[in-house]
Amino acid sequence: MIAPILIVGAGPAGLVLALLLRRNGIPIRIIDKNETSPVGSRASRLQPRTLELYKFLGILREIEARAGAGSITIQVYTSPEGFGPINSFAIYEELIPHPAYHRINGLTICQDDHEAILRQVLEREYGVSVEFGTELISFEHAPNSVVARLVNTLNNTKETAQFDWLVGADGVNSTVRKQLGLELEGYGALENDYVVGDVEAKIAHHTTRWKVWGNCIQRTLLLRPYTKNGKPYFQFTCGGHDINVANMATKNRNELVNTMYDIIGNRRIEFGKAAQYDRANTRMVHELIRERVFLVGDAAHVHSPTGGLGINTSIQDSFNLAWKLSLVHKGLAPPKPLLNSYTSERVHVIAESLGKTKTKRTISKLPHTHKRPQSRDWDTRQFGISYRGGLITLDHDDPEAQLQAGDRAPETPGLIVASTGQKKSLYDLFDCVSHTVIVFSSLCHSHPNVNLTSQLPSNVVKRVLVYPQGTEPGLIGDDAVIDADGYAFEHYEVKAKEQKVVVVRPDGYIGAMTGSTSGIMNYFASIFGWHL
Repeated sequence: MIAPILIVGAGPAGLVLALLLRRNGIPIRIIDKNETSPVGSRASRLQPRTLELYKFLGILREIEARAGAGSITIQVYTSPEGFGPINSFAIYEELIPHPAYHRINGLTICQDDHEAILRQVLEREYGVSVEFGTELISFEHAPNSVVARLVNTLNNTKETAQFDWLVGADGVNSTVRKQLGLELEGYGALENDYVVGDVEAKIAHHTTRWKVWGNCIQRTLLLRPYTKNGKPYFQFTCGGHDINVANMATKNRNELVNTMYDIIGNRRIEFGKAAQYDRANTRMVHELIRERVFLVGDAAHVHSPTGGLGINTSIQDSFNLAWKLSLVHKGLAPPKPLLNSYTSERVHVIAESLGKTKTKRTISKLPHTHKRPQSRDWDTRQFGISYRGGLITLDHDDPEAQLQAGDRAPETPGLIVASTGQKKSLYDLFDCVSHTVIVFSSLCHSHPNVNLTSQLPSNVVKRVLVYPQGTEPGLIGDDAVIDADGYAFEHYEVKAKEQKVVVVRPDGYIGAMTGSTSGIMNYFASIFGWHL
């Protein structure tokens, strides 16, 4: 089968996009110029919103089975090190579970383990393998396609192939981005940047606590201990005004290790080989699509390693793009404005995310005598990401309402399936392929909104009828659920006897909130390009 979509780059953004497109029934090719999958911890923090999205993708359990604890303690030292740590704190606050969130706390997983799970699912469920050692040399726009020139560096064979679409997920040095003529900009060079990577430890770890020396103004070193295949490693972040980051990033192991020893002030930690490391700073592009070519992940934006947001923002790029590209490719939706909304929705989110990262960097410059050297506020969990007022959102509700179209769809446990008595949560009913039309009603019979949703194409739209607490199962249809615990009506702000319809997109965000038949028609007209 000829794959209509080429994904360049097999990091988390590319792999997630590949899996999302396959879930939507679209064949893909995914290539990576590396001859083997990279080894190392790298971007290891998955925020809870990412875990919610992985619930829709169907891989959350596998990720959680391989992940480490979400709660992390960090010890702070002066540089050079004095007599023991001067402070110790939990870098990520462990919050009590809440019914509006499927997962409220994040977790830590080495990026190579994370990528391995995604590759395994692609191979196991769809027979798709990453083509390692295959590099994109160049591409050209054609009237209805993209012509790509590839080279297999393992056997030095060249190939020219035609695709309907091409997605650049090829990282900070993206070939795709450069050939589009787009530059990472917006934040310019930071006052200090970092080297991030992994180094072997010669002695087995006796603690899981992170350690940090110095501060981000002059010089800093952060070490996160972890064990891989029985061998101890440190993930490190190193930078500051007094550090020659350019020299450290030259792949000279001695330069790297000597700089770390200089910051620590002693050699009591024994470092082995440097596994992998790269330079990192904060930049972005302001355009994510040109004709039939898209950018996702680090190809479009690079985050400070201190923010814990980069990989999560990249994964959200893929979730936002996948359902839109799927509908357009299948001929179910016109390209505009659906594909244009990928840029309009994501660019402002990326910019805001980078702003939060810079804020965290600024906070981390405070002297260590302050309460905490680094702030992890609620926004870091990414529940507040919203596409309000966007090209493809529709809201006929109160503009002062706390929940509006464009916001994350809240979780609601305690639903009872009328036909079986089985207990479900709303997130059990969402998936990454379909729009879910949630019809809230206090009526025990059909009404216009229910009849309308039954006319929508069932392969990309499904409905859930939600009735309030106390409704008798025998009085409603088999395709309905009862809000036994009251969370659905509460979290979606449905008033007594109100008829409300909430349309949840395949990426878990609310596309429309309305109480009228015309509202539903207008929303789906904006997506599918036709009127019901």
